[in-house]
Formats: sequence, C-alpha cells, structure tokens
Amino acid sequence: METSLTPEKRTTRVHGVALDASDQEIFQELELGVDSVYHEAARVFLQADSGDGSTLGGVFGEKTLPFNLRTTADAAWRCLAQAFHHEKYNFSYSRERRKNDSGDVAHDDTVGESFGVEIKAPERMADFRIKQIFRRFEESDRVVIAWRSYIDPAEFKGQKLDGFRFQEKGSCVVRHPTMLPNDQLTVLRIWHIITPESQTNSEMGSEFVQDLTDFVLSGSSSANTVQMIENVLIDAQSPRSCSNFGYEELV
Repeated sequence: METSLTPEKRTTRVHGVALDASDQEIFQELELGVDSVYHEAARVFLQADSGDGSTLGGVFGEKTLPFNLRTTADAAWRCLAQAFHHEKYNFSYSRERRKNDSGDVAHDDTVGESFGVEIKAPERMADFRIKQIFRRFEESDRVVIAWRSYIDPAEFKGQKLDGFRFQEKGSCVVRHPTMLPNDQLTVLRIWHIITPESQTNSEMGSEFVQDLTDFVLSGSSSANTVQMIENVLIDAQSPRSCSNFGYEELV
C-alpha cells in the first residue's frame, strides 16, 4: 500500500540489536530465501510488463534517472543495504556465483542487519525488531538488489507484543532503458510486499491487528524509496535521505 499524499508526522529512532545463538537459524532462512526473491521478482516484473499485472501483489515504484547504471546502482545499494549502518548490528560478505551455468563468475555482495526501530506518531508509538538480508546481483546489463526481512512488533499503542510477525520481500532493478538505449540514463524499478503472519495463537483483537498492519504498511512505499535514491544521486551529502521505512524525521 502506497503512503498517502499527506502522511502523518513520524519520528524514528534506530538502534542495533545484538545477535544471539538462536538468531543463526533465522538468518539462514533469510539467506536461503533471498535468492528465491531474486527469481520471483524477475517473474513479477515480466508479468507487469506484459500487461497481466491485475493479480500481482505488492507495491511498485519506477523512474528513469539521468545517471549512469553504476552510479545509480551504488546509490540504491547505499539506501537499501547501508542506511543508518552505524546504528545497526550488521555483517557482510561476498560469495562467488556461476552465471547461467557458464564459466563466468559473479561476486554477490550480501549484508545482514539486526536492529530495532522505535516510531512515534500522533497518539501512537511502536517498537519493532527487524532482521534482514540484502543481496546484490551483478548482471551484464543490470544490477539487482533483493532482500528479505522479518519485522517483529515488540510494542504498539502501549501493548507489549509477542508471536506476531511481518515478512517483507522485495527487489530493486537498475538497468538501461530498453526503448532508448543511453549510457547516461537508467531505469530504477522497485517491487516489495509485506505480509502479516501470526506465529502463535494471538489474543490480539482483529481491530488491533488491522491497526497495526495499517501502521506498518503506511510507512513503507516503493515510490518513496525511489525518491530517496534520486535524492542521494542529486545530493550525495544527504545520508538522511536513505531510510528503508521512509519516515520523515530521524532522532
């Protein structure tokens, strides 16, 4: 769901959450799933381009930018995988991957993050614990960034929460325009989807769950993310522009 044109004022505090032994399995799940997201997103964009996107879920954003592919891809990587890096517990590594069963080898960069986000809005406060994996796939004609996230609400509207989770998956594709090839133009496309799930027999009422879900979805917009990346390209001195959640103010 896209953010409204007049979003409510929100302030956000990001803080690192250290990992413990039980988190190893969670990150293994996220790492295994991020490759699947890479392939799923390719199918989603293909279906959207074919005009058969009526059944597609998720949120889309797209813009043609007057920057070359490498510069745009680097800005997207900084905004998505390195936003507020010093405030988060994070790790990174690079892996080798064979391209299309050929002898060519690609090096896919991966970033894992564990952090908390405290969000204050009028008459509402929320606290989330987030674990996520980003992976950058370098292709001959494009750069693809795929990610998977577990968003666990710890508190909402004064109520402590447990056993409820949102799963997010998404992809950002940076490529040259197909209709008008130009080395100094790139097309930036983003797709992501957030799905709520209950891990236990939750005692939360349906109205409370709906309010929480709306709160999460309203703070996440592919169009906003595209704008953030463009802001960084226009003004490289504006790290405040990079935020996964697109909230207006960071404290």
